[in-house]
Formats: sequence, structure tokens, C-alpha cells
Amino acid sequence: MKIIMNEACAKENLGEVMLLGTTIRHPYNEATREYDETVIDSISVNLACTGLDNSITVQLEEKEHPNVKTWGKVRIAGLVYSPSATANSFEDRGTGKSRSYGTINDRFTAVRIEPLTQADRKADENGQVVSPTTTAAEPNSNKDKK
Repeated sequence: MKIIMNEACAKENLGEVMLLGTTIRHPYNEATREYDETVIDSISVNLACTGLDNSITVQLEEKEHPNVKTWGKVRIAGLVYSPSATANSFEDRGTGKSRSYGTINDRFTAVRIEPLTQADRKADENGQVVSPTTTAAEPNSNKDKK
């Protein structure tokens, strides 16, 4: 089952969403026993959700590093929720009886994540890293007069 979550549905169910971290996986070459850092195999992001009081892991379809600061608020484009259920059983060593239990596994996929505001971006359009303490620079002539 797949549930496509538009922006309003995601906002209602997840609440405010912030980036906690990013995991980038690179393909492993068994011949050289090294990871190929130039190629991105997959990207998953951990997102804090105020509506869930928990975090979720989202697998991204676009294989580009998201331009979002850690703890930056994000907008999720193309979010899909596809839960799955698994059943497990084991034999209780004390009584010898068979016990069973089930779990629901949450799986989220998205096309990409985007910064909600300009302040949540990690870098600008030119690739320059945006500093959190960036302010309007004073001209050098004003510094000399002080």
C-alpha cells in the first residue's frame, strides 16, 4: 500500500519538519576494496517531526546532497508513505511454547527535500556556504573612522 502525501497532508500528520542528518551511500568496489566517492548510490535523510514527537527516515529519489542546514526547516517534495507488516515467531525456551508477534515498518520515500526559507539553506546559488552569523558587511572606510 502506498499513500501519497501532498504538502497539506504532510503538514497535518508530520507537523513542522526539520533536517537532523543525511546519510549518503557510495557503491563499493570489491576489486579495489574502496568506496567510489564520486558516485552516489543512495541518499537517506533523518527528519525530526513535531507532529509525531519522533523522527523519520526518508529515502530520496534524487541523488543530490540536499542544500539544507542541520536543524533547518524543510519542505518535502513527493512524499510517499508505504508501510509494511512483518510477522515473527519464536519458541519460548522456558515453556517450549511458540510465540508470535507482528511489527509495522514505516517506509518513507520522497523526490527531494527543500529548505523552507532562505535562512535554512546551507549554500547560496553560487555554492558559497552561508554562515549562520552572516550580517551586512560594513564598508572598510567606516571601520577606519571608528
